[in-house]
Amino acid sequence: MDIQYLLILQHFREATGGIFNSFFIFFSDMGWSIFPMLIVSGIYWSIDKKAGRYLLTAMRISDYIANFIKLTACVYRPWIRDPAVKPIESVFASSTGYSFPSGHTTVGTSLWGGIAVWYRKNRALRNAAIAVVILIAFSRNYVGVHTPQDVLAALCIALITLWVSGKVLSWLDRREDRYLWIMGISIALGIVLVLYANLKSYPLDYADGVLLVDPKKMALDGMSTAGKTFGFGIGLYLEHKYVHFRTEIAAEARLARFLCGAPFYAFLFYALNGVLAYALPQGAVRVIAEFIGHFYILFLYPLIFTAYEKRHAAADEKAGQPLEKTV
Repeated sequence: MDIQYLLILQHFREATGGIFNSFFIFFSDMGWSIFPMLIVSGIYWSIDKKAGRYLLTAMRISDYIANFIKLTACVYRPWIRDPAVKPIESVFASSTGYSFPSGHTTVGTSLWGGIAVWYRKNRALRNAAIAVVILIAFSRNYVGVHTPQDVLAALCIALITLWVSGKVLSWLDRREDRYLWIMGISIALGIVLVLYANLKSYPLDYADGVLLVDPKKMALDGMSTAGKTFGFGIGLYLEHKYVHFRTEIAAEARLARFLCGAPFYAFLFYALNGVLAYALPQGAVRVIAEFIGHFYILFLYPLIFTAYEKRHAAADEKAGQPLEKTV
């Protein structure tokens, strides 16, 4: 039944000459890649720190759960189950590994669903965010890389995580020492995932002499998620302890924060893996690169722009003082 649904969508793509392909690929990317990270970074740095912290928490918890389930369930992609399924070629190249649940839908729903929850009083924004969630979820079926059950499971994981994240942050803010607990839990969970991804057994099924899913690739995906988990927990703790930046500032200062911080994050996102690969094994590269990216968003860049803004404010205050009279 699920494969038949994908084939119906595939026939529609072929009958319409693929005129909607770019549209749905765009929304597919809104749940993964650099786009969600730039959006959540902009919210965290420049619009509403508490909202950004809530979204980042939901994204990291849901991503961890989804990746753990994916490594455990080891469900093959639709085209492995039925060769008649032909995904859009540009999406097929990046859709490696197992299928259940959909990572794009999990992270995308955590972000856009979280925006709908946080800004629920803003009807236009709430409805737009919900529409993006629906389009992301449907796009993963439309492009042919996930079954309906992959997407539905991801939606459930993300929606539960949004509720849990709100409770976790409320619990955190009631006592200062609980941020240290979150850092410790994040480090422990990251270590567990590194060990699990590398030590568990995987199916070793072949077709025409080719391994259907490479366990080494799946282990690397687990290492990436572990790196994100490390960076999130450590960055969240250090920002709370040492930085305490605010987003209740002038509009031009908010814009400057994002315009200065986003390009360097983009550099880290696209170049860091390649740079580290010259000296380190792939597993270490995945952990370190993802750690640095999340550490930068949560702590390092806020530390930099807070120091700059304080120095700039002090200089302005000094320049505004009247000159002392000379005798």
